[in-house]
This record gives sequence, structure tokens and C-alpha cells, in this order.
Amino acid sequence: MEMDVTGIDVGSQDSATEATAQLEARLATAEGELVKARVAREIDVALLTAGVTDLEAGRALVEKHVAELARKDGSEESAALVKQAVATVRKKQAYLFPVKGSLPSGATGPAKRRDLSESAADGAAKRALATGDRKALLEYLRLKRGM
Repeated sequence: MEMDVTGIDVGSQDSATEATAQLEARLATAEGELVKARVAREIDVALLTAGVTDLEAGRALVEKHVAELARKDGSEESAALVKQAVATVRKKQAYLFPVKGSLPSGATGPAKRRDLSESAADGAAKRALATGDRKALLEYLRLKRGM
């Protein structure tokens, strides 16, 4: 009983044809898994590009629509099916995609931007650091306390 690197018995001609059939079956399975992985990646990229808020829920819905579209059309072009399915999900389940220009809701609103220009206290702090003068330090502390 001879074994090759795949662990399949290749002792005789009959077993060699069986080994070939087994390898072809394993190859077909691996190719199927590769296609599924590529489609899943295409779905993720399309959803993230569209700005989905819940990737897992969006993926499940798009996979369902892709399967339906593939059954109806009999098409193998996954990229076109994915785009069409994402558009359908975006229309039907709009809650998964943020509205452009909307503000986040919640108890606390977004932080207000502070003025990024240099304040008097910042200037006094730089002068105090640069000169090491006690008067400059006291001026900085006075300005900082007054803010």
C-alpha cells in the first residue's frame, strides 16, 4: 500500500483513478469555498463603501438578495449581483445606512470645536517658558485663572 503526499493510497491503477477522483472532488470543494469567500469579500467591500452601520446584518441581507438574484437571472457575474443587491437592501432597509448630513443623536451632543487660534494665555505660557521670568509666569497664571 503506497501513500502519496495527500494521504491517498496509489498502489494500483484502480486506486490511482480513485485517487484522481478524490483529488478532483477535493479540488471542486476548495474552488467552491474560494468562490464563496470572494463573494463574501465583495459584499463586505460594497457594504463598507456604501457606509453600512451594521456589517453583519447587511451581509446577511445582501447574501440573501444575491442568492435570489442568481436564481432568477442565472447569472454568474457576482460583482454586478452584489451591487444590485446592495442597492436593493439600501432601498428596503434604509435604517442600516446613515443619512448624509445627519447629526448623531443622544444625551450628549457632539463636542463643540474650540477656537484653534492662540489665546492670550497660550502666548503668556510660551513667553514664560522661553524667558523663565517670574513675572511672565505670574501673568500666565493670572490669565489662566481668568478663563
